[in-house]
Amino acid sequence: IIPYNLAVGAENKKNVEFLTFDEIESCLIQGDLELNSKRLKTYKCDMISIAEVFDNYVPKNKKVKYLKIDIESGEFSMFDFIFKKRLDILDKIDYLQLEIHPCDDNNPPSKK
Repeated sequence: IIPYNLAVGAENKKNVEFLTFDEIESCLIQGDLELNSKRLKTYKCDMISIAEVFDNYVPKNKKVKYLKIDIESGEFSMFDFIFKKRLDILDKIDYLQLEIHPCDDNNPPSKK
């Protein structure tokens, strides 16, 4: 296992700001939710696309044994991308654990 200080999403983005709560271990991308709480902390890191992970970090002849995805409503845009543009990624995963978060006005499912 090689840890990287990167977030993974549907696209590459630089310096993405995440919010985390003091009491719980959960994160939100800044702008996903308007919160006026003094208990929030902010962290920044770069985000790389799921395609870049599989293209550049997973060897061509290897599969990912187990992939857990829990990205606080970001799973909708990631899987929208996978199903429309990179279905081959799913062939490279043996076991997939996916936590799905409810949609709201800030995170609607794609209608494209």
